[in-house]
Amino acid sequence: MSNSSRERELEQRIQQLESRLEQSRRASAWSASGPTVHAPESMREVFNAAEETVRRYFSEVLIDPARATIQIGDERYVLMRASSLSVDFLMAIRHLYADLGDDEAFAIGRNFLFDIAHVIGIEDARVFHEKMNLTDPVERLATGPVHFAWSGWALVDISPESRPSPDADYFIKYDHPYSFEADSWIRAGQRSDQPVCFMNAGYSSGWCEQSFGVELTAVEISCRAAGDDACTFIMAPPQRIREYVAHYAPENHVTRQDAFRIPTFFERKRVEEEMKSARRKAEESDRMKSEFLTNISHEIRTPMNALIGMIELVLETPLAGSQREYLNTSLQSAESLMEIINQILDFSRIESGKMELAPRPFSLRGLIDEAMRPLEILAEEKGLKLSWKVADDVPDAVRGDSIRFRQVVVNLVGNALKFTENGGAAMEVRLERKASRDVWLHVVVKDTGIGIPVEKLESIFEAFTQVDMSTTRKHGGTGLGLSISSRLVDLMEGRIWAENNPLGGSTFHFTVRLELDAPSPHPELAGVPVVLVVDYAEHRTALERVLTKLQMDVVTAKSSHDALTLLMNRKTPRHRRHLLISDVKDNLILLESIRSRPEIRDTEAISLIARDDAGDVPRLEELGVKACLIKPIKQSELIAAIKQSLHSAKSPPIEPDRTRPGEQAVHVEPETAGGAQEKKAPGESGVRILLVEDGVTNQKFAVAMLHRWGHEVAIANNGLEALEMLDTNPDVYDLILMDVLMPVMDGLQATKEIRLREEGSNRRVPIVAITAQAMKEDRDRCLSAGMDDYLSKPIRRRDLQKIIAERVVK
Repeated sequence: MSNSSRERELEQRIQQLESRLEQSRRASAWSASGPTVHAPESMREVFNAAEETVRRYFSEVLIDPARATIQIGDERYVLMRASSLSVDFLMAIRHLYADLGDDEAFAIGRNFLFDIAHVIGIEDARVFHEKMNLTDPVERLATGPVHFAWSGWALVDISPESRPSPDADYFIKYDHPYSFEADSWIRAGQRSDQPVCFMNAGYSSGWCEQSFGVELTAVEISCRAAGDDACTFIMAPPQRIREYVAHYAPENHVTRQDAFRIPTFFERKRVEEEMKSARRKAEESDRMKSEFLTNISHEIRTPMNALIGMIELVLETPLAGSQREYLNTSLQSAESLMEIINQILDFSRIESGKMELAPRPFSLRGLIDEAMRPLEILAEEKGLKLSWKVADDVPDAVRGDSIRFRQVVVNLVGNALKFTENGGAAMEVRLERKASRDVWLHVVVKDTGIGIPVEKLESIFEAFTQVDMSTTRKHGGTGLGLSISSRLVDLMEGRIWAENNPLGGSTFHFTVRLELDAPSPHPELAGVPVVLVVDYAEHRTALERVLTKLQMDVVTAKSSHDALTLLMNRKTPRHRRHLLISDVKDNLILLESIRSRPEIRDTEAISLIARDDAGDVPRLEELGVKACLIKPIKQSELIAAIKQSLHSAKSPPIEPDRTRPGEQAVHVEPETAGGAQEKKAPGESGVRILLVEDGVTNQKFAVAMLHRWGHEVAIANNGLEALEMLDTNPDVYDLILMDVLMPVMDGLQATKEIRLREEGSNRRVPIVAITAQAMKEDRDRCLSAGMDDYLSKPIRRRDLQKIIAERVVK
């Protein structure tokens, strides 16, 4: 034999020996001394097959430290100390989260270990099944406990009562002899007061879940690390696990209930599903609440509109003293009810996050005067003194939500008066700071009332909280006013707080941020000579400030005699006449004196009168008064009246913007409702109004009110009737007052149809929504449908008069 042949034979022999050595090494490192799963006889056959399948898988193990690999087939494994994933990890977590307490820290570690082991179990099962070509669910599941033992987790003893079925009845009860987690605690000399085999439970439930396609979890009901005889587990669908725990471990279930909580992997999934369900329910609840509020607002405001309006109409007729007293009491009660309704609606909007600010330019001093005048009447009725002041350095032209700003001021001042019996209240607006575009205001409301208990100073701004919560409390109220004010101040980027005064009473503070706005100039008023006669000094000073800011040439008088003297002696340019603004008790005598003197008889005049003196209006108009403003007045009303007087435009008395609601529109008798009529000539004073309203009571009230103002009214009971009347007389109506909720055809549908029919023509009749729906989204729907403006019931007379003037009267 040649040397080359001997060399080849020797090489082959060496290869054979190395192969046998490798097989021997594998057999010694990865061998089983017996079955790894103890299963009931009925399951023995399938587990025997599983033993062989797993043995084949692990026979391919290759450990190569030079490459830092432990490899089985093409899968890489990692070898680590068992205690690192049990006792050591949990001790570290307990130390890290010691501030949460031992139980909470332990729960954090438990949940983490279960979660990660569960996911590992799912993925190991998926890879193993693909590698070994297992498709039968039972075969796939049976390899799990065997693989579990081969990979060093634990041995498995399956209880005979187990039912591994791929459905909601899946149930396995089993023990883990030699559990690596329990052993790591015992070897470390540690003792736990609850089970510790979390990774065992997570991994085995993950593997079985992947095998059967059924969501499963496992719970350890006894543990050697806790001093029990065995590590016993129950595996079942998560929705039934508590049922089995309660049955198989009733004592432990009661005494150590927290230890048997469904692991967090499933709890989190359940919580997420519950959160989604709760979110859907909350959204549906918000929708239903919004619809409910809309409906209840409509159902309450509609009759209240007629009730308040009718009472006010009757109060303007001759009445006996007792009758007037009864009606005034009824009116006050109705207004109180509307205030409560508005507070509830505001609170609901805020709670649902639907309260939005509507910034617009406004005069700060004008707004404060408008807000305080009605409160002044309340103060006078209680015998209290009310004063207010805006510091000179506070800008007047600002931009913000004037309605909400006014609401907070009125609420705080109103509360001050309500809880004060002697003395009075004072309100001041101060400048906190000013930037190039913004201004921060500090509003202070001080009273001499009952004060606030120290323990209530913080909670008083919470909903439904009052200073006096007893059932016999004197002052009443919903307890929502301050809470709403607090939320509104937050929306306006400010803060609100309260404090007691050293000598009695309390002081409320709030701050807001407003934008600076360019002043709204009235150049036509600059230099106009004005004689202002007011017998009440504080009112005289406030009005003088307003007129001065308008750059009018104003002189003041405190009596009729002084006013006559000023008019007689004051020289004015030939092209300008004096304007007299009077607020004195002897108004009629003053005007009669002026008209009797040729040199001043052409003086333009505006009279400010009390509501009780409304009977003087006809005589004042006979004396040439261009406008009668019923107190309390708005700055905007005064400016409008001045402009009106300068243009010699005669006007009926302008109603004040009182806090009480007003009225709405209408139904005339059938014989006057729908006949063809000629549109009034431009010079005539009244306007032709089509009211679309299905409520008979509101119709009657509105007819009386609008007729009193000199307007003509035609009625449609629903949107379809309105369309028919417009088809018959398309050019007759100057204005449409449109209800929204009506039978047959509602106001939104009718408005859309009217606008559609107007396309291509030169006419567009103004449409104003008159509705009991008072939410912001209701206004948006009305404007989107093609309406020009929006008034919510109960309608304030002043608002309706303003709408008519702006939309129709030019």
